[in-house]
Amino acid sequence: MGHQTPKSPEPTAATPGSSAVAVRVTSRRWLSYVRPLDHAMKRIILLFVLCGIVSGCGTSSPRWAVSGWVDRKAAAAEARQLQVCAPFSIGPLTGSGWLLDYKDSTNVMIYANGDTTFAYQLNAFTIPLTNSFSSWDSFAAYARDRRLSKKANVQVIEQSFRQTKRFAQTELEYYVKGSLNKEGTNFIFQYRGYDFVHPTSSNLHVNLAYSEFHRNDETNTVRLNQAESWISTFQAK
Repeated sequence: MGHQTPKSPEPTAATPGSSAVAVRVTSRRWLSYVRPLDHAMKRIILLFVLCGIVSGCGTSSPRWAVSGWVDRKAAAAEARQLQVCAPFSIGPLTGSGWLLDYKDSTNVMIYANGDTTFAYQLNAFTIPLTNSFSSWDSFAAYARDRRLSKKANVQVIEQSFRQTKRFAQTELEYYVKGSLNKEGTNFIFQYRGYDFVHPTSSNLHVNLAYSEFHRNDETNTVRLNQAESWISTFQAK
């Protein structure tokens, strides 16, 4: 299989109505270097990607070439390291079971899978901005549109957006919970994190995100705590 660069499952900042989906790289890598899974779980993971519940990747060359699947132990070791990208650094990540799925000069994607009915993902992405924001409200409107527009095929159960200044002056903390019906079965996702304008590069939108995908309405507090600790290590460059 030849090299393919992942595309964002979110609309980009320049084209907020678009909806490119990261299927070629992300879903196939997930299905390849996790332990053997039954067909139902493979459908769940692929669905997780197709529905845009995860955030988008950038367009630089990936850390891992698609032509050779990464050894699971190497991916696990990489996930626990400090991740250094051009606009930021983040990590290291604590906890077992996490695997590095994708990394380039501006983006990091880490995931973990359960047995049959759940999956987890951590993202640290940057997205080029072609517009500026005169106020927090204008940025919040842009960020909310990105966060919700890709979920037209799901039912939003709960959502919150609030102004914070944890990583930057122009920043939005968000939480979205929704349900998705696939072949008569309902699945629940939770998506939380931060959108903000990079504090030293105003032409970059930074997204720090953690997502869970379950068959039941539940939260894995262990994974959530690991995710929150990882996000807290973000350092802008």
